[in-house]
Amino acid sequence: MGLAANIVLGERYRLIRRLGRGGQSEVWLGERLATGQHVAIKAHIDKDVPDPVALQRFVREARAISQLRHPNTVRLFDFGSGPAGYQFMILEYIEGETLESWLKKMAAQGHVPNQAQIIDIGVQVLRALAEAHSLGIVHRDIKPANVMMQQLAGEAPLVRLVDFGIAWVSQSVLTGLGRSMGTPAYMSPEQSMGRPVDGRTDLYSLGLVLYRCAAGRPPFDGKPMQVISQQMTAEPLSLAETTRTPLSQRLVAAVHRALAKNPEERFATATEMRLALEAASLQPLAPLQNERHYLPVRSDGTSVPATSDASCDLSTEVDLSSPKSRSRVGASES
Repeated sequence: MGLAANIVLGERYRLIRRLGRGGQSEVWLGERLATGQHVAIKAHIDKDVPDPVALQRFVREARAISQLRHPNTVRLFDFGSGPAGYQFMILEYIEGETLESWLKKMAAQGHVPNQAQIIDIGVQVLRALAEAHSLGIVHRDIKPANVMMQQLAGEAPLVRLVDFGIAWVSQSVLTGLGRSMGTPAYMSPEQSMGRPVDGRTDLYSLGLVLYRCAAGRPPFDGKPMQVISQQMTAEPLSLAETTRTPLSQRLVAAVHRALAKNPEERFATATEMRLALEAASLQPLAPLQNERHYLPVRSDGTSVPATSDASCDLSTEVDLSSPKSRSRVGASES
């Protein structure tokens, strides 16, 4: 039995419409019957062959989110079982769009965010990560599709971090050495190699997000396995050369420090990186080194949108003992 509109879960929540699906979960817009409040309902759905590890990850995600209280993180309201034994979590429904969607709209017009916007996004994500890391939770899938831009009347967007579906939690054994999970375009080298991770892997991924915000594309592009190889061996082009918006030298330096291959050379904590971004906002902007990166045009004079990382926008589980990788589409709406 599949989920469908108007099904009631736990006698309290009614499904309205599906927002997205992927792997073994679906995300629905729902309604709390008692109050009429809109909520996001994420349900674990077993396919033809039950996957107990996937179910364990789903439960682990709910437990991780339940510990988080920061306003820049999505909130968990409830957890329970529905028809046919479905496990579901009731999450805050965030009105807005993903950073992925926002960046693509800007790219379609030949633009990228300015430095103030880039720093604001980074600072808010880092505030959410500081709390998660203090609790031993590593997100492991920081990417534009997992950052929501919540629109508030008369205010700048409130950035919300979502989808802890592949988060690593201290003492967890669900992802062993030699296997990695994440999105290739935004994975750290140690994550790509299936090595142990800590909060610095999220800082690397956020560095890739900020690089894309400024340059209009991530530093490494191509097919998933090509990108994974580049993450491990190639150095990104200097953001000072690829940026399409003026940046301060401190911001460029902060992004590249986050992108260090060796975790020991990155910022030690999310708070340290946040302070570096805030300091970068106080330095004058440097002029663009290469104007052609700013507003590229075709021969007919029309703008060329920055290429997206659509070819790598999969949450991919890579078994390094096998020459092939397995991919699953992330459950968050993008």
